[in-house]
Formats: sequence, structure tokens, C-alpha cells
Amino acid sequence: MQIVKLIFPLIFLALSGESGCERADLFNEMNGPAVMTDAKAITSFSFTTLGITATIDDIAYAITATVPYGTDVTAMVASFATTGASVHIGATLQISGSTPNDFSSPVTYTVTAGDGSMQDYSVTVNIAAGTPYEILHDTGSNSAWFGGDANYAGGRNVGQGQSVLIDQDIILESFSISMATPFANNVDSSTGDVTLRLIIRNAGGVMLDSIDLVVPASYSGGWITWTPINMSVASGTTLIFTAYLVGGYDTNELTAYIDANLVTDSYSNGRRYDINGAYTDAAMETWSNWGTQDYDLHFWLQGMIP
Repeated sequence: MQIVKLIFPLIFLALSGESGCERADLFNEMNGPAVMTDAKAITSFSFTTLGITATIDDIAYAITATVPYGTDVTAMVASFATTGASVHIGATLQISGSTPNDFSSPVTYTVTAGDGSMQDYSVTVNIAAGTPYEILHDTGSNSAWFGGDANYAGGRNVGQGQSVLIDQDIILESFSISMATPFANNVDSSTGDVTLRLIIRNAGGVMLDSIDLVVPASYSGGWITWTPINMSVASGTTLIFTAYLVGGYDTNELTAYIDANLVTDSYSNGRRYDINGAYTDAAMETWSNWGTQDYDLHFWLQGMIP
């Protein structure tokens, strides 16, 4: 009789002309309604690509994770487990291990239970503090030409550069060179704003990044710093930093003297580079036009060890 009791409702439902909703109501009358759970917890939360597992406070409904210094938190993908039916941030459905989010500020995850009730979790991602790293080379009191030269036939531009060995895994934040003088026209001493372009290259001269910096006419000499760079650099990497005056060969023939040390190999882990000629900006950026010199610039490299 028990077998007949189970089979009969199924046959009845299949053969009747009832709609889907009517069938569900009839099924519930005979078998009881489906269980709609109110469970809506986040039970685990991690950033698997970083190997970071977050801490979950089930009382405050707060989730906290700390990631290494230099981590880009603007498009991170979280992996999570939940007892709820769905998880959203605003109107966006969250798929564990798939949906990227910006964790620059706290993010609210809303878990919806099977019965429709909801619970919010505040997710905060902190970035660990790094250890300051720097290489400062400022010995010696000599200088070298930098920038345009109106006295040169057809105009010329002189760029300067320096290779540097990085001996730690770092996030490179800034690079500076020091000028002994302000920028001024070498014919009539007129001044003006100048744009200096720093190009960061690998040991083979391949361009990795380029940053422009406007130096105002009021500049009177001293350190010139390009920042932020935010480049991850592995220990043992040699970077070459080359700088030149944009348009220095024709429209803005302003020059300055860059601080340097004329003692050969005053900085033992790198070399000075320069370029000197009637070059366009494109030619100033062509690596084959640059050559090495025997002494080193005054430079200051700063970053953070994660």
C-alpha cells in the first residue's frame, strides 16, 4: 500500500491538466512544503592567488584580510563559501573565485538565505606596511651638460642616464636626479617651464615605462623626482634610467648642469649613459643612440620592500 500511495500522486500530477503552480500546490498539500532555510553565513573567505585567508567575525559580521605591500586591490577575486542561497555586492551576483571587486575601501557582501532573509558582511582589505628601500649616490661635486644647446649648429639635445642594480625584491616608487643649476637658455639666459621625460629600461635597453615631469621656471636646482612609478622589481635586476629635455633640440633649448661624480666607477653597480646630438624626441628615445660614460650621476632611487 505504501508503494501505491507514492506512485499515485505522481501519476495523477502527470495526467492531470493542472498548471505548474497548481501542481506544486497539490504536491505540497500531499507531501508538505519544501524546507526554506534561513541559513545565510559566509563560512570562509580567501584570496587564493595570494595565499591569503581572511578572518571572519561571526558576531560583528566583519571579514578582514591583509595583503602584501604593493598589491593592486582594485580588481581582486575572492573565493568564499556560504550557507546562503546567493551572495551579492549591490545588484551584482558574486561568484566565488570569479567575480573581481575593488577593495580600496570596505565592501559589503549581502548573503540571501533560501527563505529570502539577508545578512550583510563588511569586507575590509588592509595593505601591509613595507620596509623603506633606497640607493642614494650623491658624492662628488662635478657636473655635466643636460638639455638643449642653441649654439650647436641645428640645435642639439643632451640626455643623461644611469644604470642601477636592485639587490632586493622591491616596489620601485621614485627616481631622482640632481641638477647643479636651474634651466636657462645658454644664449640669453631666459627661463621657462620644461618637461623632462624619464624612461626606465631593462638591462638590454628595452623600454619598460616612461614618465613626464614638468619642472617650473621657478626651479633653482636640486633634486628632481619622478613619482609615482609603482613597478615591481626582482632582486638582482639592473634598471637603466635615461632622462632628456622634451623638445630640447628646437623649441625649448634650455639647459642645466646635472650633478655628477667624475671619478670612474664611483658607483660600482652601474654606469652613466648619455646622448648628445641634434636629435628629435623619437631619436632621444632610440636606445642605439645612447652610450656609456666612465663616471656616475647623482641619483636617488626609493622604494619599498614588500
